[in-house]
Amino acid sequence: SLTAYGLTFYSALVSLEIARHRQRRKHIAHARKCIKKMKKYVDAGAVNFVHKLLLLHAEYSSLSRNTSDQVKPMYEAAISAASRSGFLQDCALANERAGVYFGDIGDHFWASEYLSRAHELYAEYGAKAKADHLVSNYPGAFSDLGKGKKPPQVGSNLKGRRRFNKEVFDMLQSDPAQFDSAPFRSSVA
Repeated sequence: SLTAYGLTFYSALVSLEIARHRQRRKHIAHARKCIKKMKKYVDAGAVNFVHKLLLLHAEYSSLSRNTSDQVKPMYEAAISAASRSGFLQDCALANERAGVYFGDIGDHFWASEYLSRAHELYAEYGAKAKADHLVSNYPGAFSDLGKGKKPPQVGSNLKGRRRFNKEVFDMLQSDPAQFDSAPFRSSVA
């Protein structure tokens, strides 16, 4: 059911966030278990969850001592898949998570770019409270707003989207090995 999919996704996301701050093996192990379950859902035809699986891979990769040059394309893939699939709220979430990651590693330029995009997408989705929450929790990312800098225009890339990202789904089908063990290759303590 949709509830089981969502619970699995958010359980993994929360576990990865806790692991980011505490590096507890049990949270990482739980996230791995959830990622495997999400992969099974996608393999069984739940193509509307491809972007969520990609986001979990990006989040997991961000914990595994990969460089930002390795992690950024993973976040971009999740953002693109959510956008092209028409999931505005998940596109906003993926941008937010990328922004938090870049903020955590001290890359304020990319943190600001991703958080600004997340803010705009949440506002476009109608989640004003969440958009306001970003501004209050990450004021540094929005310090240039109101000084003539406009947030990136991302709404235009959401027009004409398909209900699922066929290219990413086909990629998963043609080369499943790239996602089978990708988040488990590195040694995360």
